[in-house]
Amino acid sequence: MMTASGWSANQFSALLGAYRSELGLSESTVTGLFAVYVVGLVPGLLLGGPLADRRGRRPVALTALAVNLLSSCLLMAGSAATGWLLPGRFLTGVSAGALLAAGSAWVKELSCPPHAPDAAAGTAARRAGLFVSAGFASGGLVAALIAQWLPHPMATAYLPHVVLAAVAWAVAHGAPETGRRAARTRPGPEPGAP
Repeated sequence: MMTASGWSANQFSALLGAYRSELGLSESTVTGLFAVYVVGLVPGLLLGGPLADRRGRRPVALTALAVNLLSSCLLMAGSAATGWLLPGRFLTGVSAGALLAAGSAWVKELSCPPHAPDAAAGTAARRAGLFVSAGFASGGLVAALIAQWLPHPMATAYLPHVVLAAVAWAVAHGAPETGRRAARTRPGPEPGAP
């Protein structure tokens, strides 16, 4: 799950040359697609954690992972109809941010007692960091290799992420919820109080 998040963040950058040469996208359009990713990433990061505190780590992370998979499908469709690139990049940002926030917390909690009674100190941070880093490193590399050597690079380069995200969702779906915080996490008056 965390690997899929990192992977989705970097796979697009390896295809910049192909987008320029194959689709004729201008430099400003490609830069705009990077900016749209950040526009999605920031609220994903800022809202993913608090939402997971209220609704639970598991449902937020699984939803973000499903949206992450969808974003790669939209980017694949962008090779035929460039209008799909903008929502694909935006949803990549939102879902990657939410996965980094909620997913990291979920992995941390699953890596500690009672879910992992024999886990050594620091295991949780190492797991989350290792899996995200593996995704950051692999996403761009694999997409670049596919773009260089396989046909239809702007579609086929996203296939490994689609498979990875689908498998990660199936595996994560079987993991338990680690607990929910109370619906209200900030002190203050109750709704409707005078």
